[in-house]
Amino acid sequence: MRLTAETLDVTPDQAAAYILDGPAANPLIPGTAVVARIVCIGREDEDIECRVRQPGTDQEYEATLGKGDVLAVWDFQRRSLRIGDSVAALVLPRQKKAPEHGDTTAQLSPTAPELVERILAGCVPELTTGHIRVMKIARCAGARTKVAVARTGWVDARGACIGSGGKDMGRITCALKMLNRGVVNEKIEIIDYAADQTTYLSFAMAPAKAKLSDILIESGCAVVVVPHHQMHNVIGEGGLNAELAGKLTGLRRVDVVLRGNDPRQALDQVIARASLTGGRTKPVNADAAGPMPDRPHPGGRRTG
Repeated sequence: MRLTAETLDVTPDQAAAYILDGPAANPLIPGTAVVARIVCIGREDEDIECRVRQPGTDQEYEATLGKGDVLAVWDFQRRSLRIGDSVAALVLPRQKKAPEHGDTTAQLSPTAPELVERILAGCVPELTTGHIRVMKIARCAGARTKVAVARTGWVDARGACIGSGGKDMGRITCALKMLNRGVVNEKIEIIDYAADQTTYLSFAMAPAKAKLSDILIESGCAVVVVPHHQMHNVIGEGGLNAELAGKLTGLRRVDVVLRGNDPRQALDQVIARASLTGGRTKPVNADAAGPMPDRPHPGGRRTG
């Protein structure tokens, strides 16, 4: 499947439809991942028109991408979206419309977390066979995605996704290539799922290393204590690493404080703030940790 997808320059879902149903297969099946080519960007308030190619016949199907979704992805890129660019997107369920108005054009989403899961499934056979499963996905489309995986048998879930050597080494590289299409620079991090929330959060903070003894969790909030040299890695650029770790583990808020502060007092403050506002992840001790900027775009732009 992966070889067919790479050869035809399509997603694994499109390759599977082509193999099973032949050239007549409709690629716009809700819940599947497709490659869409931009043909018209239009005005600011208009959806983006695109085409989805049917492998084998080169027949093209009309579809649209929500402009807000696309801009959310491109806000993290170094250049603007152009006509002719191709993006990976998930086919959304068709909206019902009165018969006299005819069928609706397929709607695609490049930001759906399920898109990453569909692409990973095409690169990691153990996801298709059920030997491992995706437990949860936390995604900031265009920038970073954390995927929690668990095994159902003897298979090393994280190792299967990343690739342990030989022919398997390109699994995560394959998924990134299909997701990013050479124009986006989103990263995928595979995280081991754990039933114990403290252990789970320590895994979710990757690539930073958080010790279990440095994590306090209570009332759906958490505090992670780190030394000064680890602060940037734990928080991540613009707070994104800690924010996604919190979403992945189902916590309302994850705050990071420098070692030397009282973690119990910090957690009490986090719980009090969380009861008033949802808020973004940020250091409790702002003076010690340094100011938390708005999440920056790698090329200089920011999201609000």
